[in-house]
Amino acid sequence: MHKAFFVVGQGTSFFYNGKRKEGMELYPGTTPALRFLSRRGFTIFLVTPFYHEYKVFCSSLKDKTFPVYYWDSSSTDYRRMLARMGIAAEKSFCATDGPYAGTFSRAGCKVVLVLTGRGLLTMEGEDKNNGCCFYDICKDIYAAAFCAVQEGW
Repeated sequence: MHKAFFVVGQGTSFFYNGKRKEGMELYPGTTPALRFLSRRGFTIFLVTPFYHEYKVFCSSLKDKTFPVYYWDSSSTDYRRMLARMGIAAEKSFCATDGPYAGTFSRAGCKVVLVLTGRGLLTMEGEDKNNGCCFYDICKDIYAAAFCAVQEGW
């Protein structure tokens, strides 16, 4: 069983900017954070219900030396999918600005709230997050990556 790092798409690792043709723009720490995690043995997943969003995300990454896999967030049975893919939930992390926090927490993953996107609003209403207890709260995805790696030391 291996460990994974789930990145809940918009608000956590990228945002939409009307100035660019594609509209998607990665937060500055996204590529270095994912590279850092990949080099330390994490399998990286982008969690989004839209496959097209995943493809644009992958093409936006400046570093193509590590794979990013697609996790269809419309799936309902996360525990079975984790088992089928050989992922140890207790060793895995989910970085989110709110969405899917309860889902990944119930599946056994450690959930890190990032304050980009809607993260501050989520933090203020933490008791309304489907019973999710955040493992940590980080400024951005780069800090969340260090949190995940530090857990393993």
